[in-house]
Amino acid sequence: MRFLFILLLIPFYSASQSYLIDTIEISGNKRTKPIILFRELPFKKGDTIDVSNLTVLLKKAKENLLNTSLFNFADVDTFNTTTNTFSISIKVTERWYFWPIPIFEQASRNINSWIYEKDYNQVNYGLFFALANFRGRNELLRFVVRRGFREQYGFAYSNPGIGNKQKLGYEIKYLYYRQKKLAYSTVDSKPVDLYTNKYNYQNS
Repeated sequence: MRFLFILLLIPFYSASQSYLIDTIEISGNKRTKPIILFRELPFKKGDTIDVSNLTVLLKKAKENLLNTSLFNFADVDTFNTTTNTFSISIKVTERWYFWPIPIFEQASRNINSWIYEKDYNQVNYGLFFALANFRGRNELLRFVVRRGFREQYGFAYSNPGIGNKQKLGYEIKYLYYRQKKLAYSTVDSKPVDLYTNKYNYQNS
């Protein structure tokens, strides 16, 4: 009976065993700074983790990393396990961060007006591009250059994590619009335009 009692206690003791996180190794982050990954982890080097909570914490770490939208894949696992310590390996595959998008659009009130009025000069064209994970800190940098009927120039910069705890963020944005042809009245439900060689409308 005594031998059986000891055997029953062994699984219970093992399930409640705690381990110290000895090291956390990161690989695959060619651009992303390690601090960006570390702030998403529900644990840190030196923490003591109960083995019964380990699976949940590793899953949470993986979900947090993928939710940053910086990585296509993330794998979080343990290695170098001893009697009371282990190490954690984090392997990530980064996304493509540079996105150039061409702009070509009609600038009339709607597509029917554009076709009916046959003013095919009322088009906008240009380029919008975004650089995600700027400087490897999950910052987002965007630029737009739109030419044609209604010109637009601008940029935006956003930083989602500032301060010691990386919990605050901010955005800086500037947009400038201008156009030469401007509708100032309507006759028989049709717009009457003012058009000169100068820009009749400017806004920022």
